[in-house]
Amino acid sequence: MSSSVSASKMAQVSEVSKSVPSRLVVKILLFTAVILLGPICSYFLTLNSVFDGNRIYAAGFAAVVANVAVIFYIVAAFAEDSGSQEVPKVKES
Repeated sequence: MSSSVSASKMAQVSEVSKSVPSRLVVKILLFTAVILLGPICSYFLTLNSVFDGNRIYAAGFAAVVANVAVIFYIVAAFAEDSGSQEVPKVKES
């Protein structure tokens, strides 16, 4: 019985992997990394080099970096969404 269950799960996984383009997965992983690592890296990189130890300014800059990354993600999502809504033309006989 477990072999039939695992076979049906494998079929479902393969159907999902065929329906999701690989470039979409790469894009999501890239934006996830930028949204998570961008603010952390920018905070620690600018803390002593740009803002001379001022934690408030470094944190503010990290918040700006996070917001810019989210805005770019939203713009990319809208750009991809508008390109996929092509209406097929129906030929009249």
